[in-house]
Amino acid sequence: MAVTGLRFGEATALKWADLDADGGIIRVRRAQWHGVVSTTKTGTSRTVPLVGALAEILQKHRAGLLAGQVKGLGDGWVFPD
Repeated sequence: MAVTGLRFGEATALKWADLDADGGIIRVRRAQWHGVVSTTKTGTSRTVPLVGALAEILQKHRAGLLAGQVKGLGDGWVFPD
């Protein structure tokens, strides 16, 4: 969150489809509050830069999710639990 400026609710509502490593962007389309996913706080979508170091960390995170077959992975959530 420090690298991207995302709010906690935005970061925890990310799906893998929101990340474009080749384009170097994150599409912020939704947010969650107490487990309810909805629009962002401002009601708008935006893009923020996805820097290389963060993209690498997220790739490792995804590999760990796949290896552990974490519940919610099939729904596309970056942080399913």
